[in-house]
Amino acid sequence: MKKLTKRQISERLRWDRFAEELVVDFKMGPAYLRAGYKCKPSSARVSAYRLMLTNVYVQKKVSELIESRREATAYNREKAESEYEEFRKLALKKEDVKGGVAAVTGKAKLFGLLTDVVEGRGTFAKALHEAMKDD
Repeated sequence: MKKLTKRQISERLRWDRFAEELVVDFKMGPAYLRAGYKCKPSSARVSAYRLMLTNVYVQKKVSELIESRREATAYNREKAESEYEEFRKLALKKEDVKGGVAAVTGKAKLFGLLTDVVEGRGTFAKALHEAMKDD
C-alpha cells in the first residue's frame, strides 16, 4: 500500500472529523465548518454537499458512523425494554397497579405505540391492569 503524505493524512483527518460532526446533527454547512474547513458560512453547505457527493471515503465513513450509532441505539432500546418488563412483573407480583401502568406505558412509549398519554383514572387503568394479568 502506498504511503500517505502529511498533507494526505491531514486531509483524511479532516474528512473523518467532517463525518463525525455530520452525524451529530446532520447539518451539512455547520459540520463542514466545525471540521475545520475555511470558507464563508454561506458557501459551507454547498462545499459540504460537494464533498459528500464526490468523496467515497467520506460517504463510507458517514455510513459506518450511522450504523454504529444505530447498533448502540438498538442495544439501549433492548435494555430499556428488558428493564420495563422487569418492573412490570414486579408490579404484578406486588399487585401495584400504578407501577404496572407506568411500566406498560413506558414500553409503549419506547416503541412509539403511545404518543399522547391519556391522564385519568378508572377504565384506562383497569384495562391496563387486566391486560397485565393475562401474562
